[in-house]
Amino acid sequence: MRRLAQIGAAAALVTFLGGLGQAAQASTPGCVSNGFCGTQQHHGDGLVIDVFHASATVGNKLISFPNGDDRATDFINYHPASGPAANISGAKAFAYAPNGNPSGLCLSDPGPGFGTADLIVLRPCNNSKFQVWVPTASESVSGYFSWGNLASNQFLTSNGLRAQLTDVKDGTVGDPSNNVPDGRDSQLWKFVQLPAAA
Repeated sequence: MRRLAQIGAAAALVTFLGGLGQAAQASTPGCVSNGFCGTQQHHGDGLVIDVFHASATVGNKLISFPNGDDRATDFINYHPASGPAANISGAKAFAYAPNGNPSGLCLSDPGPGFGTADLIVLRPCNNSKFQVWVPTASESVSGYFSWGNLASNQFLTSNGLRAQLTDVKDGTVGDPSNNVPDGRDSQLWKFVQLPAAA
């Protein structure tokens, strides 16, 4: 019975990802066997979320880097089954999984919070609101989303090649509950995977 529940959960996740316009290939050969292992690609310059030096270390920074057959870009995207995101449709956590092997570390915004440019780092996965990202579909670019952090109410932002990712608020909004994505390229992402080598 447990095995059937696992298969059903995996099928539901694959269906959800397909609904978000996901690709059907893989970032590294180790990800080939995992249909929801890949990375998020930035709209403006095509750079992707990358773990600095591919090091699965607590506190290591997340940067923007060119996509490729690179274990530093391997993340398992999943909907937390417990914690504050359990009942939020589309909410995701991004677990670093080099070569498809979960590291136990997730993309995290440790603070300090709304109104600051929080630096994005790896922290032990715990399904807390600091590791939950909620998608908002772009109104201008099909297939792309802004990822809002549940703790900070700010949006995942690329700052250019090799620069650390941040999450920032949009414009002059003073109330976190009123913060909505403004559609800027630096905050638009889509799930991508690259073909495995033949």
